[in-house]
Amino acid sequence: MSYKDTQEIFDDLMNLYLVYVPSVISSDKNKDELYLFARFFAVINNDDANRFHEDFKDIELAEVLVRMYNEAVFDESVLEAYSKYPYYTERDYLEDKAEFEQEKAEWEQEKVEWRHEKAGWEQKKVEWGQEKADWSQKRVDWEQKRTDWEQKESELLRQIAELEQRLLEKEI
Repeated sequence: MSYKDTQEIFDDLMNLYLVYVPSVISSDKNKDELYLFARFFAVINNDDANRFHEDFKDIELAEVLVRMYNEAVFDESVLEAYSKYPYYTERDYLEDKAEFEQEKAEWEQEKVEWRHEKAGWEQKKVEWGQEKADWSQKRVDWEQKRTDWEQKESELLRQIAELEQRLLEKEI
């Protein structure tokens, strides 16, 4: 059970089933929340409800309990839905919370591992990009050498043609 507005959970209520309500009521600890809960759950008729209201009319928790009770019994389907909720103890809550925290930690660890893996792939991508740039530069260099060789070949063929022309001119 918790405050509807603040969602503050009443931890004492989780252990209320371990307490014999008449014993708590007879201890007369009017300011104690456990006593207030015990008195609330001990109400069995309209006179008890009126006494509870008079005894705790200035205490917010009592007002919240009465308001929640009135909302629950106003619509029978709501009360039936509440009765079908599984009993949820503080221990169940703590176990669920621990399980959630464990799953969250595992997920965070997986996220960190994924980021490391992603960084590794990004590094490989950079290396491959560099390798591609190196191969592109080698290709450009090779193309330049080919162009130079073609120019030299053209120059040599031109020189050969000139020499052949001179030889032909001398033979004539």
